[in-house]
Amino acid sequence: MKVSVIVLNWNGRAHLEHCLPALAGQSYRDFETIVVDNASTRDDSVEFVRARFPWARVVALSENRGFSGGNLAGLEVAVGDYVVLLNNDTRPEPDWLERLVACADVRPGAGIVAAHLLSWDGARTDSAGDGCRVTGRGFARHRGGDAASAPESGPCFGACAGAALYRRELIEDVGFLDAEFFLNFEDTDLSVRARLRGWQAWFCREARVRHRVSASQGAWSPWNAFYGARNHLWVCAKNMPAWLLVKYAPLTLAEVIFLGVRAARHGRLRDYVRGLVEALRGLGPQLAKRRVNLAARRVAVREFDRMLSAPDPAAWWRRRAGRGDAGGGA
Repeated sequence: MKVSVIVLNWNGRAHLEHCLPALAGQSYRDFETIVVDNASTRDDSVEFVRARFPWARVVALSENRGFSGGNLAGLEVAVGDYVVLLNNDTRPEPDWLERLVACADVRPGAGIVAAHLLSWDGARTDSAGDGCRVTGRGFARHRGGDAASAPESGPCFGACAGAALYRRELIEDVGFLDAEFFLNFEDTDLSVRARLRGWQAWFCREARVRHRVSASQGAWSPWNAFYGARNHLWVCAKNMPAWLLVKYAPLTLAEVIFLGVRAARHGRLRDYVRGLVEALRGLGPQLAKRRVNLAARRVAVREFDRMLSAPDPAAWWRRRAGRGDAGGGA
């Protein structure tokens, strides 16, 4: 198979009833489907998939390994030259995979191709490819905007892993999702590592996927606040060149405080602070990864700096729904 589509599931039978039939109806046929179940306990997801969708390969895990670990388990059995991640709470349009693969085929330098994530009714954009702020925090472009006015297909910083294609060569060069992140910002981390090594990312506007936003974890769940706070700092510790860390330290600190205020407004300040504390406790292993990541950098620091975007506090205050910044951050 040229393409391996990995669908991660956790107690999501109700979502799979929409997602898997939509995969079965794809116009592009040269792909395998791998459903990774993250130790579901509240429904019979595994039995349901095996009975209703026998063409899908099921990887049933004995423990919940989070978004990162679950998809890594799928990667272990995937055979495709392109590895496509797809949330279980999505419904791709019939030509989604065909469009996504076509974009990748004609752009060998693009190691990441982002799909156009839409609201469930298709009226609004959830992500038109991802950007990354100078603070190291990922964000979804055009989130909440009219889908018809989304940016045209073109370069972007990275992709939301809820619906994205990754080239096998990129995975072999850069690695894949970091299992230690467990949940949130694992896709931002991967996009940053890829861009530092010279890989391009591309947004494919025509590859449309409808998404039940925050159906699995909730926009302001305790774990969203915790992992969003922790993993944002880990992205910086692992990847950001020292000059940029110093240059943007005031903005990063202001953002951390600003988002703490938002967490407090949603009753999640305790979880947010726990995430920050855990980030500091876990800095050692992240700094060890940093030495490897920056030693392999192929892009000049100034060039990477130009890829980053300025913070937009006004947009944060206006956003009252959705899953937060790219990577599930709060």
